[in-house]
Amino acid sequence: MPLVYEGAVRVYENADAWPRVWLAACARLLDAHEHMPDVRELAALRSRTVVLGADAALPDDARCPAGETSGPPVSGSAEIVTYTNTRVVVRAQASQPAVLVLMDSFYPGWHVSVDGREVPLYQADRAFRATLLPVGEHTVEFRYVPRYLFPGALVSGLGSLAMLVLVVSGRPHDGIRASRRLGEKGGLAGFRRTDTREQASERTNPYGGLRRPELESQPRSSG
Repeated sequence: MPLVYEGAVRVYENADAWPRVWLAACARLLDAHEHMPDVRELAALRSRTVVLGADAALPDDARCPAGETSGPPVSGSAEIVTYTNTRVVVRAQASQPAVLVLMDSFYPGWHVSVDGREVPLYQADRAFRATLLPVGEHTVEFRYVPRYLFPGALVSGLGSLAMLVLVVSGRPHDGIRASRRLGEKGGLAGFRRTDTREQASERTNPYGGLRRPELESQPRSSG
């Protein structure tokens, strides 16, 4: 292997390493009782076939011919143009119907679209992601959407809708007015009590503007 870097460590290039994305001519369905082919066998079949689970819903023209485990090498190309943790965009071209394989882990929540139209995502070689590619040039986008995103968005949307209904119906304002009435009666803290002049006088003098009765019955001093 050629040496590509030498320093504290040495880095060699593995020319036989699989590309990150590639095309297979057809797919072979693996029954549940069958063993997965080993790495050397898979490497020999690269660009000819990819192994999918037996439950994969594939059209007949995407399957390897009956009695054969691979097809002829596919003519085409695939190149990654955008790569992030949650989105991968591939530009691909095929001269015949093919299976595009992305050597990234298959995991629930990943979706794939071809030219903006969502298509089935398959588990390739029991570990990676794959989808069918029609003839011609196409843009393939893999994107990750967590399963819990939709329930969370639904709950948030319903909560916002309920608040909007309450605001439009005026119920919060009714509650504020009722609280203010309680505050005026001295039953609710946090609201300022406003008295008229007469109310303030009555609170200071329980007899209001009148004299106390016992004082009225007593004779006045002549001085």
